[in-house]
Amino acid sequence: MTEERTLQISSDYWLGEIAAHSDGNFRIVWRTIILGCCSVFRGAAAYLGSPEENSEAYEVFSIEGTDGARCWIHRDVLDEWKKIRPTDEGDYLFVVQSVGRFRLRFPGGVLPEVA
Repeated sequence: MTEERTLQISSDYWLGEIAAHSDGNFRIVWRTIILGCCSVFRGAAAYLGSPEENSEAYEVFSIEGTDGARCWIHRDVLDEWKKIRPTDEGDYLFVVQSVGRFRLRFPGGVLPEVA
C-alpha cells in the first residue's frame, strides 16, 4: 500500500472556496498571468477542480485538516519549485487570479520526489 502524501494550505479562505465551489479538488499549474495593465506574474497558479485532461502529468496530495480535499500539482510546478527556495517558513507560494497569493507546505518542508 502506498503512503498517502499530504500538504498544508495556510488559508482558511482558499480551503472554503475549494469546499464550496469544486469537487473538493484544485490544481496548480505553471502560468504567465497578466495582473492589471503593467504587471505580469509567472509562477504557480491555482484553479478549482481536478485536471480535465492529462491527469498523469500531476502529483496528487491530500490536504491536511480537510475532509478529503485534494491538491493536484503539475510536475512542471514541482520542477520549477526545485529551482527556487521556499520562504523562510518553508512555504511555497501560489496565486489565485483576482484573489491573491497563498502558501502551501509539504511535511518536513521537503519537496516530494517525482517520477
